[in-house]
Amino acid sequence: LHAHVFLNPAKRADMVADMEKTILRLEEIAGKEITEGRISQMQEAREWIETHTGMLRKCFAASETKEGLRIRRLPRAIALMTSNWGYTVILTDEKKVSGDHILEDYRSRDQIEKLFDMYKNENEQKRLRSGKDDVVLGRFFLAFVALVMRKALEIRMRKSELGKIWSTCDLLRELKNIRAVHAQSGTRFLLEITKKQREIYKKLGVT
Repeated sequence: LHAHVFLNPAKRADMVADMEKTILRLEEIAGKEITEGRISQMQEAREWIETHTGMLRKCFAASETKEGLRIRRLPRAIALMTSNWGYTVILTDEKKVSGDHILEDYRSRDQIEKLFDMYKNENEQKRLRSGKDDVVLGRFFLAFVALVMRKALEIRMRKSELGKIWSTCDLLRELKNIRAVHAQSGTRFLLEITKKQREIYKKLGVT
């Protein structure tokens, strides 16, 4: 087998940032527990670390200082825990394949899995409760069309940088409030569109 190792700096940075937020929150809670007297002994501090910090328990320690009892973070333990974050190892039995090709193939498969999950869970596809094949096939077709449209929307969001501001669900929720009325003549009139909605459409290239 041949191993290909890839580092995703952005993913690593996000994971470390999330960990830092969790550690800060735990430090604040521990400090409050000590200040209010609920933790006053070394053994109590150690038990608190064991029961409240979960997978981060090795990143904390209790100590006695001149100021009193303290629950503190352990920078070396944190560095050790995060040292392998952001790395992906892909094993293959193909010898003459470049790392770029392996990564592209891996991302394609990952994208297919995400699309399938989106098809099942995010397009309102509940259990199919119909005894008619035509109805079931119709639902499958509409869900597939919705999936294609959603993916096209995500591509436009990424290109226009809307993806940095909005999640796909939040953007759709914002746009679904747009209403239109149809006159007897067949003409369709859009009701009032908010400034935020106009800006979204402009960035998406929709006129």
